[in-house]
Amino acid sequence: MTPWWDRAIGMPGPLQVLHGERATPLELSWVYLGAVVFTGVFLFAFWREVESLDRLRMMVLVLAGLDLAGGAIANLSRGTRSFWRSRPSGLRLAFLAVHGVHAAALAFVFPAAAMGAILAWGWMMCAGGFLTLSRDPGQGEAPAMALALTGAVLVNLTPGLPPAAGLLLAIFQVKLVFSFGSAGLGPGRES
Repeated sequence: MTPWWDRAIGMPGPLQVLHGERATPLELSWVYLGAVVFTGVFLFAFWREVESLDRLRMMVLVLAGLDLAGGAIANLSRGTRSFWRSRPSGLRLAFLAVHGVHAAALAFVFPAAAMGAILAWGWMMCAGGFLTLSRDPGQGEAPAMALALTGAVLVNLTPGLPPAAGLLLAIFQVKLVFSFGSAGLGPGRES
């Protein structure tokens, strides 16, 4: 008998983009608890860097942290992977493109990070697009992780990038290149 925390439950329409058609209470707990814990630890670790932000920028920073961390975890779950794996490549690419809002949000919060944010979004579109459109059955998690880590390193070499922004832009690469991009490798392919 399957324990209650591992029984898949149906997700309402709008939540399917985040969690797929079905998710377990355990997966949902990991996503939301992970997002809150990451954001709390992030704020604690970088408090000196972010304490002078005005309320709007602080709110945008907290929302970006929650969404980036939660999305990186959600994109690794069975339900989300299954959902996006069954979608056409064009829709997956549109999903990636829409995440330019993260780059814009981080450039708004950290104006010195604008060049790094543009680079992060551009790298994510190229690497994520390559992974999404790839039909080579020999590819898997390793190319996706290599592309995500390369993007994270390149972005963090941007001159003047604040360390807090650098970490969030690295999570951006993990969320959208590794965890989302690797889920889209080939039609119907299990990761």
